[in-house]
Amino acid sequence: MNTYRWKTYLPADAHPFIFQAWSETLTGIEMKMSYLDEHQVPLDYVLIMLDIPGAFKKEQLSCEAMTIKHFLFTGKSRISYNAAQYFNFIQKPSLWWSSIKKRVVGSKEFCHSDTITNDWNKDNKYSCTGIPEQDSLRDCSEMSRQTFFAKIAHRKNQGVAVSEPLISKSFEDQLRHIKTILDGNKSDYYVILSPAYCYMNPAVNPEDLEKLKVVFGEDRVYDFTGKNEMTDDYNNFTDPNHFGQRVGWMILETLYGAKEKGANDLSISIQY
Repeated sequence: MNTYRWKTYLPADAHPFIFQAWSETLTGIEMKMSYLDEHQVPLDYVLIMLDIPGAFKKEQLSCEAMTIKHFLFTGKSRISYNAAQYFNFIQKPSLWWSSIKKRVVGSKEFCHSDTITNDWNKDNKYSCTGIPEQDSLRDCSEMSRQTFFAKIAHRKNQGVAVSEPLISKSFEDQLRHIKTILDGNKSDYYVILSPAYCYMNPAVNPEDLEKLKVVFGEDRVYDFTGKNEMTDDYNNFTDPNHFGQRVGWMILETLYGAKEKGANDLSISIQY
């Protein structure tokens, strides 16, 4: 989701920030929101994205580099967190030179993170005046494209699955705690059930969707799972689980309404 595009829908003094996460669960989201609330960080505008079924898996406090939870959120020691990161780093010396090379000489596959928004690609701020092209695979390596095509081969004929009910009583309690935080901050928020390539990912179970609407409100929950114009075309994805910038725009226009963009919008979108 492009934070620069999101900013065009918000007041000029808004400061969008994205929490990048891998295999994030509802527990992880609750941890982050609790931390922000406890430290009196205002949550004026909030987008909560839930993957099905991943968001409702039991939290496992991983020590892997991509999924480890920060010590500020878990209450664990700083030393153990840094030790785990260092251990992960020294296990893969073959990647050291590759990482240095990408940082020094640059690569289109390298994520140039914006230190203010935490958006992966800071160049996105200059592409807010026109909807991105549909084919998200154009920015992937040939290996990534071939891997994607191999995964989705013949899947279309298998139809679209529906997830088993996932939201237990404990998950409901966590959802209500998140809602309490949002209400306490008087947040303008939306809960988004993320689109994924529908022939490899299940749609949300109707029971779970109803529970989410009961907690957050009918008009605050948007379901983009299952088969729809976003999820039916593999050109909208970089892999079966991750959608491209075009879908991000479509989601924002669904939430906030279609918007004409001009020079003034671009100048607002890149102010901090």
